[in-house]
Amino acid sequence: MQIKNLKNKNNFLKVKDKYVNPIPVAKRLSNMAVTIDEGKCTGCGSCAEVCPVEAIKVSDKAKVDEDTCIDCGTCVDECPEEAITL
Repeated sequence: MQIKNLKNKNNFLKVKDKYVNPIPVAKRLSNMAVTIDEGKCTGCGSCAEVCPVEAIKVSDKAKVDEDTCIDCGTCVDECPEEAITL
């Protein structure tokens, strides 16, 4: 997912040809991590499709590889069930 209607791409980080918000990435220094509410997750895979670093795998439910995740928040915005939080 690329950022739509973006006026200034210089305010974002480019990771694997996708632009992500750098603010959550900076929060990674304080050990912030994406969490998935398994009760809300339907396993649709929308989050995995948009993850710029392929940190989310889906079998029955989505799972985040915390060592790979950069906490960009792209999956949070994409989840139709609002099952993902930073």
